[in-house]
Amino acid sequence: MHKKLSTALKLSALLLPLGLAACATNGDLKRVEATANQAQTTATQANQTANAAQTTANEAIQRANQAQTTANEAMNRVNQLQQQAAAQPAPAMDQRFGKAMNK
Repeated sequence: MHKKLSTALKLSALLLPLGLAACATNGDLKRVEATANQAQTTATQANQTANAAQTTANEAIQRANQAQTTANEAMNRVNQLQQQAAAQPAPAMDQRFGKAMNK
């Protein structure tokens, strides 16, 4: 009995949508098709907008990377100059005093 009830429920679940689809009129189908076409157009437009936004984001990332490279190069040059200055011995105090007095 349980198996027959289960089979009957499965069959009714399959047959009910088919029966309802058969009741749809030609006008109903055209309205559904128009709605589906409009949804497809909207999805296509959204995809194009997303692609354009991705392109803009990629360009912004590229410019940010270029700016970072420039900043890194400048920082490396500053570090080099600081190292060169630190490597040079400082003049004696009396030499600095003498230069200031001769001006």
